[in-house]
Amino acid sequence: MCGAASRPIVIGRATDTALPAASGLGTPWLAQPATASALSVSSGDSPVDLTIELAKPDRNAANGRYICRLTSPHAIPMDAGPHEIDLGNDAKTFAKSVVDEVRARAGDVLIDTLFHALGDLVSEKLPPAVFAALRAVAQRVAPNPPAVLFVSAEPYVPWELARIDPPLEAGRPPFLGAQTLLGRWVRDGSAAASPGVASSATLRIEKPPTQPPATITVENMAVMAGLYMAAAGLRRLPSAEAEAQALVKNHDGLALAASSQALKQLLDATLERDFKRIGGAGAVHFAGHGEFDPARPDSAMMFLSDGKPLSSLLFRGTNYGPDLQPLLFLNACMIGIGGQLLGDMGGFPGNCLRGGFGGVLGALWEVDDTIAAEIGVEFWRRALPPDGATGEPVAAILRDLRAKYSEDANAVPESTYLSYVYYGHPRLTLTQH
Repeated sequence: MCGAASRPIVIGRATDTALPAASGLGTPWLAQPATASALSVSSGDSPVDLTIELAKPDRNAANGRYICRLTSPHAIPMDAGPHEIDLGNDAKTFAKSVVDEVRARAGDVLIDTLFHALGDLVSEKLPPAVFAALRAVAQRVAPNPPAVLFVSAEPYVPWELARIDPPLEAGRPPFLGAQTLLGRWVRDGSAAASPGVASSATLRIEKPPTQPPATITVENMAVMAGLYMAAAGLRRLPSAEAEAQALVKNHDGLALAASSQALKQLLDATLERDFKRIGGAGAVHFAGHGEFDPARPDSAMMFLSDGKPLSSLLFRGTNYGPDLQPLLFLNACMIGIGGQLLGDMGGFPGNCLRGGFGGVLGALWEVDDTIAAEIGVEFWRRALPPDGATGEPVAAILRDLRAKYSEDANAVPESTYLSYVYYGHPRLTLTQH
């Protein structure tokens, strides 16, 4: 996939000689502008094995009707679609119900039953052709796991939980995110070409680009942690504080206070180290509190050390991309949930990618502070090895972390391991400069 374009058409009877008369209400369908992304022609050094795309050709955010298409570079039997998908009108409510259900069952022996039920519900929304293609691709690339890119105009459904029965690899949790190298991306069709402006007149920087970057060079890593005192009205997170200290030590990270001033320097790419301007960071980690409130238009918030909530909208106005597209790990409860704002992708995933970040990780529900800290340290140890070597692919690390959900058959499964969602290239690797 190197680009996408669409334009409205009207299909009528063969005997019709004129377009249907305009109703006079709203904007006529044919007056809707054509949309097109910038073309991205890469060398194809890190192709994904299967692309699952959920598009919304009617551009109507008020309903849950989508079109699913499948693309693969492999010569496999595959029904590429388009396949119709109807998610109803309550996807945002469903995301909140998942958060509430997992909170209620965390540490309960019924948590595994809950995840299997959610996994079945999510997988039933995908056409059978998706699972047939997954199995065909898995057989083609075996013994390696297939790399899957899930490109979607839908921000709320936890597609990582789609249950694969029987699983592609026995011994791992039977969920899409634990069975494959899975990355999400956004393509919502909102980046319309300006009517009447020739494409050669303006060089438009695509944020996010049509394809996520497969490599990111990291010269500087920024680490921010919420240090919550009683006056902030938020519970202190000792494990998150220790996590941030470990990352600063292990990766020569730049320690940042979770304050408005430090965040502005991060987003403006005006960071300093040892009294010298270093610009932006190639990798960013935040450890702290987060919240998801579906009653808000931009429903996810992260909290600074003083207790002030921080909207994801601020991340849309950064000075990143296309030359520097950092990988951002938001290790906080519930801020990995996507969102919509004015018909465009919102929430931290959507706004961060619109702001120029090359990849975003976050949690979909409440996480255990201690386990989340262990995940953060292990993730960066494998993604940015302290010895300076090239890291493992991000999605491969997450696949292994999700597998820890049920590795101890004698213990209650830990929901924290399944909570992380990743927006980025499935084969994204970080190189250190």
